[in-house]
Amino acid sequence: MSNPILSASISALPTSRGKSEPAAADPNRASLTTWIAVLAAMIGSFMAILNIQITNASLLNIEGGIGTGVDNGSWISTSYLIGEIVVIPLTDYLSRVFSFRRYMLASATLFALFSVACAFTHDLPSMIAMRGLQGFAGGVLIPMAFTPPAAC
Repeated sequence: MSNPILSASISALPTSRGKSEPAAADPNRASLTTWIAVLAAMIGSFMAILNIQITNASLLNIEGGIGTGVDNGSWISTSYLIGEIVVIPLTDYLSRVFSFRRYMLASATLFALFSVACAFTHDLPSMIAMRGLQGFAGGVLIPMAFTPPAAC
């Protein structure tokens, strides 16, 4: 029988070269990389959810900016939600096909690009298309926030 306290203190003793070896890292503690991945996933999920809230709050300004009526402007929010609804069930399958890391990076990049593209649209059909694609890319960020960091 070995004493765990004694073996831990012996492992931190100086070696023959005079340098002490660090004790083994605690497997129950998360690394800095894991914390960065968790925070990035949380921020991405927050941005995807916040995006629809901001759009709904400023829908009248968006409708006025692209010159559409109140009845047609609701399609701007609806197209984003449809994109999210379509991609959320597909996220598990697509992350296994393309790898978690590649799929997450591509989705975050596309979400940012479609966000910029929405700012440069001047008519309703292109705004609906860009918002739908933005929702498709941003919808991935929500379920990925609940994925364990070990999958990264």
